[in-house]
Amino acid sequence: MNLKITADGKYKINTDHSMSKSVVYVKGNAGGAVLKLQTFGQDIVEGVITVDTQTEVRHGKDVELILSVAGGVGSDIDIRCVGIH
Repeated sequence: MNLKITADGKYKINTDHSMSKSVVYVKGNAGGAVLKLQTFGQDIVEGVITVDTQTEVRHGKDVELILSVAGGVGSDIDIRCVGIH
């Protein structure tokens, strides 16, 4: 899934697949926002996600992977989430 984010919020980013693992690519300008990957309302990755990185996560089959974006001003972030085997 490709997603453009320009505002704070919680975004489901694995809508295009139901696999148990994902690679999340983050590019752009976070505008100072704190980016966290979550499932079931809990952080799935220790620490925050930064732009110009890729992060592999195991989240379970058919489990929503949520990107939480908080505290950004002028954010312009491109997210790509790809399921892997």
